Amino acid sequence: MRARSHPGGVLLGCVLLATLAGCDASPAAPDPTATPKPRADEPDGAPTSEAAEDGAARATPAPTSFDLAAIDAYVAAEVERLGLVGLSLAIMRGGELVLAKGYGVRSRATGEPVTPETGFAIASISKQFICAAGLLLEQDGALSLDDPIAKYFPTLTRAGDIQLIDALQHVSGYHDFYPLDFVIPRMQAPIETDALIAEFAGMPLDFEPRARFSYSNTGYLIVGRALERVSGQALASLLSARIFEPQALTNTSFGGPARPEQAATGYTAFALDEPEPAIPEGDGWIHAAGAMWSTPSDLLRWDLALTTGGVLSPASYERMTTPAQLRDGRTTDYACGLGVRRFEGESILVHTGGVSGFSSKNAFVPRTRSGVALISNGAGANAKPIADAILSLVIEEDQGAAKAPAIAGPPPEQVAR
Repeated sequence: MRARSHPGGVLLGCVLLATLAGCDASPAAPDPTATPKPRADEPDGAPTSEAAEDGAARATPAPTSFDLAAIDAYVAAEVERLGLVGLSLAIMRGGELVLAKGYGVRSRATGEPVTPETGFAIASISKQFICAAGLLLEQDGALSLDDPIAKYFPTLTRAGDIQLIDALQHVSGYHDFYPLDFVIPRMQAPIETDALIAEFAGMPLDFEPRARFSYSNTGYLIVGRALERVSGQALASLLSARIFEPQALTNTSFGGPARPEQAATGYTAFALDEPEPAIPEGDGWIHAAGAMWSTPSDLLRWDLALTTGGVLSPASYERMTTPAQLRDGRTTDYACGLGVRRFEGESILVHTGGVSGFSSKNAFVPRTRSGVALISNGAGANAKPIADAILSLVIEEDQGAAKAPAIAGPPPEQVAR
């Protein structure tokens, strides 16, 4: 999800999905044959034309090789060029953090700088944690992701025909409650999550279950509430006990920043306006679809643990990283809370995110245990291509190192002496 708002309540630049028309807060009748447009928070795996939107002709040239000093200078220049309030970046190579740095400020009011410990809202990157929690409960025998949604919400549309895993893989057909590119006035007020589910998953489906992929935050609300009912815990407690604490993700939390005194303020800007604090979504709107806070360093530590057997059983990990299969036999490039893509010759796990005032990207190469995570507290400009450029350099360096000839050394017997 990606959100923008204007403090005066004037909504500018309506960005709508193919399933909507106009700027009405109520959903229009969906076209079941329409091909969905890319969402701002859908996972992406390669550089796209997004960069052009931010003035590609004036973009800072990316380094031509993996050099941390050059990368640092490149990021600092791009933060300045894009007018970002603040940005936090982490890079991992071979399972080791090689860079964790902040740029800009976490608050314009105080001028306090972004540091590697500054907490940011990570939006839809939260989804992979929800999937992992569901798989852990499945390992416990508490539920199955193959359970029909009717087991938990019997009155929802076609609840007997849609499974929890369908909702997690965005193939359920449930209409997305968050289709706009900004926070509409209604979303500024709190809401009961169950009421939100009943409204948007109680209407006719956008398409037959598993007929196609269409990004829907509604499905994650359903699964999140199911996990709470089965575990008897609020998601904040469940995720903390099963994931954050065991993995020592000390700067990661659900529902608010782990350390409020170090949290970033989200900002948005329109046209030539100065960035202003973004109006947040009201309580109950985001929930399991994207209510987590974290740091890039914690995200890469999570990536490493997840991909090296530190979180799930081998069978559960395979399930989490296997893309959805549609009714006609085709597969998507989205698994369980993760995009599974090819990038620069490597298979990567990737997701992006955006909520009011924040933008994020997390991409990881399991084979080499390398990755890049980036979060910004300025939603007015797209910083995600920075992560793409750096990831390309990381992969190129890793591939080059793998191809480099071994350096001859002394015979083993000399080493032993």
